Amino acid sequence: MGKVLVVDDDPAIREMLYDVLTDEGHRVVMARDGLEALEILEHEDHFLVLLDLMMPRLDGPGVIRELERRPAMRATNNVVVMSAAERLFALSSILQSDIVLDQIAKPFELDLMLDMVSRLTPPVAH
Repeated sequence: MGKVLVVDDDPAIREMLYDVLTDEGHRVVMARDGLEALEILEHEDHFLVLLDLMMPRLDGPGVIRELERRPAMRATNNVVVMSAAERLFALSSILQSDIVLDQIAKPFELDLMLDMVSRLTPPVAH
């Protein structure tokens, strides 16, 4: 399967996604905020990034802006934004970035998340 970077400040969401996605055969890496996510993406690529919008230190929109400025990172990673539905609506302009392939409202149904991950995980380079 593919590589998934879960970026969320809520440990319960990180752990749940880790458990479910590893059971599906994905390699899962976790980050507590946007700065930690960017550190990971500087050293590794070909991730599907499940990105929360509201986080301390560096939020989801900040990560998206940073990825837009870094062509190498942008070209090899796909982003799905996760947040409460009203937050997704409020930030619809940042979600228009071509790096954001999809969005999912919290709380999400696991079947919907698994389908999205399977569909959008980039192939791993050999």
